[in-house]
Amino acid sequence: MGTIHDGFDELYRQFFPQLVAYLVKIGMGHEAEDAAQETMGLVYLGWDTLDHPTRWAYRVASRTASRALHRRRVGQDKVALSVEGGWCPIADPEPDGVLVKESEQELLDLLRTLPVQQRKVMALHLDGHPDEEIAAILQVRTGTVRSHRRHALNSLRTSFTAAHRPAGEQNEEGSGPEERRS
Repeated sequence: MGTIHDGFDELYRQFFPQLVAYLVKIGMGHEAEDAAQETMGLVYLGWDTLDHPTRWAYRVASRTASRALHRRRVGQDKVALSVEGGWCPIADPEPDGVLVKESEQELLDLLRTLPVQQRKVMALHLDGHPDEEIAAILQVRTGTVRSHRRHALNSLRTSFTAAHRPAGEQNEEGSGPEERRS
């Protein structure tokens, strides 16, 4: 016999790891799993009224992340700051099931340099969501998604290139080593 929550278990098993990964990409770090769990609890409560539960979950998780990142910026989340600052170490800073390789960590570090909206767009884009879906999740126009992605890619390209420039190679501003002419 079915309940109004038929299908939720399957959605949870498939979607929860994606939601945690999304939150890690947009800068939540060790708080990602808790935020995803809270979001999925809200999805469960509203299951019978949601037309697009994954879109709604991304939207709720994005707002939760924005609030957490704002609190962190203004210094209200002292526990998170102490953990990240190394004053209160935790056993495993990565959420269960999210193994981060060195190249993935570099990408996460680069994503954290982006403004929050660009970071959200890129996190969803990297997970394979089309522009229209990203626009629906973030409640913005498709053109805004494309614009955020373009600016983010330009910033990421510049940051990546600067980080991987061979020693002694001249940069864009021309401040590299000067060539001597005889």
